[in-house]
Amino acid sequence: MRLALGLDCSGETYSLGLYGERGVSLEVSGFQPRRALREIPGALSYLLKTAGAAHSDLLVVGLTQGPGSFTGVRLGVTVAKTVVLVAGCPLCPWDTLELLARQSLPEPSVGTVAVALDARRGELYCGIFEATGQEWRTLLPTGVRPPAEFGAELVRTESVQVVVGAGFAAYPDLWTSGWGGPRYLSREQSAPSGLAIAKLSFEHQSSWISSEALLPVYHRQADIQVSNPL
Repeated sequence: MRLALGLDCSGETYSLGLYGERGVSLEVSGFQPRRALREIPGALSYLLKTAGAAHSDLLVVGLTQGPGSFTGVRLGVTVAKTVVLVAGCPLCPWDTLELLARQSLPEPSVGTVAVALDARRGELYCGIFEATGQEWRTLLPTGVRPPAEFGAELVRTESVQVVVGAGFAAYPDLWTSGWGGPRYLSREQSAPSGLAIAKLSFEHQSSWISSEALLPVYHRQADIQVSNPL
């Protein structure tokens, strides 16, 4: 059996999905990401048992490599590397915002999606992505920006049809200030899906990498820094 595992614990939730041959399409999600380290091994065992599969059936492990919660992103990278060590398979990393854009529109689709996560400190992790049928392209790369700057980008883009992410709940003026009437996905709909990650990873073999090449992507420094010892 050929399967892909998808993993996310970069935000307020965590999600684990299994996708592949013989119609396997399974997902387990939780709402306490800090418990993910304890719960994910059991969830993975449950998914594999339900599918009648083993670690050796995993072709790839997909994950969100950031941005997001610093602790969650680090945890996701650590768990993913541990699983591939056991399974002997590659990894498929996804930008969290691009993943949210891709899962917000069914494929194949045509449309523009704006994604914003609350980065605290009065800033957003944000980006704009466009579906062109079978492919996606980046209109505004994922980065850390003040809400006013991102709002100006939204006005310039004009064609945004869907807005995704908790950043729009934190700064509602971003999508109610006269730049159109896009469809807003709720906070629950804006969480990365482990199943979506697994499906995309299964289909994008060209993006597979070795575990040694995987690094978390933060886009800025953590709030608390540890000084180097003297």
